[in-house]
Amino acid sequence: PLIERSLPVVREFGDEVAVSILMQFRGQARIDFGDVEGGMADLREGIQLALEAAPAGIVVAAHINFGDAVWFQDGPEDGLALFRQAAEIGDRRGAVSNANWARMESQWPLFDLGRWDELVTIADGLLARFEDRMQIAVLTETFRQLVLVNRGILDGAPMIEERVLPRAREIDDGQVVVPAFRLAAMARSALGDRSG
Repeated sequence: PLIERSLPVVREFGDEVAVSILMQFRGQARIDFGDVEGGMADLREGIQLALEAAPAGIVVAAHINFGDAVWFQDGPEDGLALFRQAAEIGDRRGAVSNANWARMESQWPLFDLGRWDELVTIADGLLARFEDRMQIAVLTETFRQLVLVNRGILDGAPMIEERVLPRAREIDDGQVVVPAFRLAAMARSALGDRSG
């Protein structure tokens, strides 16, 4: 309701950048509440407006947001294409931190596609750039370790409990906490600790 009330005001008195951001928020909300078609249309409009008027970081974010929705609705290959496009735009237009976030998110569909070597290569590159306390590093390490655990390589299991989980708890964001706990559960199970 807040977006619906503010959107006409922003369209009349704001700029296209603000409208682009609102369209992304509304699109995500509409999808979450079951209006997939309307939400996807909002996200497309958000991208179009961002491409026409927004700084690079917002353009990249619009592609990432749309990539998330496309990944869930149309499959990992299509979502991956948008994450890669977002990273390329960010690199080309000087929004490097946003480009790195897009690279991090590309791990998710790569995992689903079984392209785990590619995921690990991306993860290794990102982890060389970021402190392990940062959200992007925790998410990256989580997906990197998820590949290793699924491959039966459990050397990193102590690190999951000692570093990944505590940092995920500190960050306290569902998109970080949920994958970290899933990883920890899988690692414990692989080590024979079913109750853990």
